[in-house]
Amino acid sequence: MITRVVILNGPPGIGKDTLADAFASAFSTERRAFKDGLIDLTADLMLVDRDWFRLVCADRDEKETPRDELGGRSPRQALIYVSEKVVKPAFGQDYFGRYAAQRLTPGALHVFSDGGFIKEIQPVIDAVGPENFLLVQLHRDGFSFEGDSRRYIPTSSVQCWAKLEVQDPDSTLAAFIDAIQNWIEKQC
Repeated sequence: MITRVVILNGPPGIGKDTLADAFASAFSTERRAFKDGLIDLTADLMLVDRDWFRLVCADRDEKETPRDELGGRSPRQALIYVSEKVVKPAFGQDYFGRYAAQRLTPGALHVFSDGGFIKEIQPVIDAVGPENFLLVQLHRDGFSFEGDSRRYIPTSSVQCWAKLEVQDPDSTLAAFIDAIQNWIEKQC
């Protein structure tokens, strides 16, 4: 049983979540995100309901709206604060990667929608082996990492990678499926 991981890497708003959701619903895959543990932890630290916080974090407009419940921070700002000022200084830059690696289902294909830090993905690569890890960079004119702490992960830091130009959802999904099939068949 081979456990495989695909990480989507691209700027905010480019369609990582949409692509991961479409792929997961079409195939038997585990839809994951490094932020999964962060969302629950942030809700607990901010003393807000986890279900409510998950909902506002999943909505693009709500995620950017400052909230009294979060001390005047938007849900996105609250997540960044807890990640960068609380968790990573106390537990290391790779904490969310270690958290994700421990929760991989053996023998499954996992698609992560939010890779953006090399130190975060390294524990996952170590858990499955470099040949069972695929980095998929998404590119589209007009989209950048400006104002975001994430970046494109250097392809030199992984064994297997693909670059996709994001267009319409159907052609992007088709290109994504092709990239995964090529990787599985050829091991890069």
